[in-house]
Amino acid sequence: MEEGNCVSTINIFPNPATNQWTIDNGQWKIESVEIYDATGREVYIENHQTPNSNSETIIDVSKFPEGVYVARIQATNFIETKKLIVAK
Repeated sequence: MEEGNCVSTINIFPNPATNQWTIDNGQWKIESVEIYDATGREVYIENHQTPNSNSETIIDVSKFPEGVYVARIQATNFIETKKLIVAK
């Protein structure tokens, strides 16, 4: 599994967000999504037994405190990380 060497079409919006993030998977099948806060603590995890072929994944962040987060998205052939912000 390569990390960061693949140009993907995964997009997360809106950023900053107040209520939810939408992950636009593009053509990729998502296996897992992990979100970490600025201290490195895992605050969200979603694993799929079968890679998710839906074109979008919605994550409710309405109860997340304001701050900077890192999303780690594992697709079938790569892992991508994205910096995200929650602003109230």
